[in-house]
Order: sequence, then C-alpha cells, then structure tokens
Amino acid sequence: MPNLILLPQASPLTRSPESSGERKVFLFLQGPNCTFFRGVSEKLIGLGHTCLKISLCAGESFYWGGPSIHYRGSYKEWGSFLSKILQQEKITDIVLNGDQRLYHKVAVRLAQERNIRVAVTDFAYLRPDWITLESRGTLGNSGIPKSLPVIRAMASALELPDLRALFNDNGLRFALSEAVSGVTTWFFKPLYYGYRPFGIHHPILHGLAFVRTYIKKKFSSPLTK
Repeated sequence: MPNLILLPQASPLTRSPESSGERKVFLFLQGPNCTFFRGVSEKLIGLGHTCLKISLCAGESFYWGGPSIHYRGSYKEWGSFLSKILQQEKITDIVLNGDQRLYHKVAVRLAQERNIRVAVTDFAYLRPDWITLESRGTLGNSGIPKSLPVIRAMASALELPDLRALFNDNGLRFALSEAVSGVTTWFFKPLYYGYRPFGIHHPILHGLAFVRTYIKKKFSSPLTK
C-alpha cells in the first residue's frame, strides 16, 4: 500500500504541541487494509499527541497491531457509544478512511455537531502513490474545486510538488492485503458479533469481486491510453 500522505504545510497533523501550543487527542476509526494508520499514529505520538483506536472488526485490529477499544455492540448502538468516547476522552480529531462507510457517516455527523476536526483519507485520488487527506470528505463531499480555472489559479500560487514515485504498489499485494483482512474478519466474526460490514464481507465473494475487477482493468487499460 502507498504510504505517502498529502498534507499542506500548515496542517494541524504536521505540527507538534510545542509549536502549535495545542496537544491533541486523535481517534482512529476504520483505515485502509495496511499499516498506514498505525504509522501515522506513531508519528503523532512522537510529536507529543495522544492517539486512540476503535476497532470494529478483527481485520482492522490486525493491521492496527496495538491497543484499541474493541466495539462489539450493534450498529444501532454505535452512535451513543461513540458519543461517550468523544466526550470521555476529549477527542479533538477523528481520522478515518472513506467518509461514506456506515460507521463513518455517524462519526462525521457527531464530529460536526461537536466541532471536532475530521481527517478523511483516500487512495490515489490525485496520483497512484499518494494518499490524500481532506476535512470535508471524498467524492461528492470533497473540497477539491470542480472548476479547472480555479484549480489552475490555486496551483499557480503553490510550489511544484515532488512528483517522484516514492512508493510502489501492485495488484497482487493489494489483493493479498484485502484477503488477509477479509479472512481475519470472517474467521473472528464471533468476537465482533454486532459488526455490520459496509460491503461484501464473505472473503471468497470479496476475492472474486477483486478478480473480476482486475481482469476487467487488464483488458480495458490498453483501450483507454
């Protein structure tokens, strides 16, 4: 998985408490099926901030690899549970991958009601080896302008980014990481009996869906170049 995160220099995630005068408490929710969120949390802790994690299923707990709050309740109870965590732990920021997932929609709404900052990550939104981070969300909720002249005007005021490919990924590695997450989640499903997946949750069906997508791209890519 790519590890590069696209952040403006003035982003709160890039400042230490000593430089900003503010010590933050970050809550990590569902992330990509890799160790990216764990790496980000380690950097933030190194800067003097506090990081917490809520695990909703075994797959994400596997890639997090550290202590976390294991939520085993129902989706219906998720909002009240999360509200208590936000208040008790004095959460200042929530980090999540994809704002359209079931649990994340509730988290974003609660965060907005409490003026808690939300950082939404996504893969390859701008470039294959970049992970973008936005405050409003992705897709239709993205804050990226839709107007080409506006984008060009903004770009003219910025320095040229380093466009070297720093991280490589491939279909096989991506498929394996998804398989590990799917099998782990499915095998340990009794431990997270209330979990409601946001997509195909059976590992075999999930794998077949990726195979179909991979084959489709193999045949269509030469036609779109």
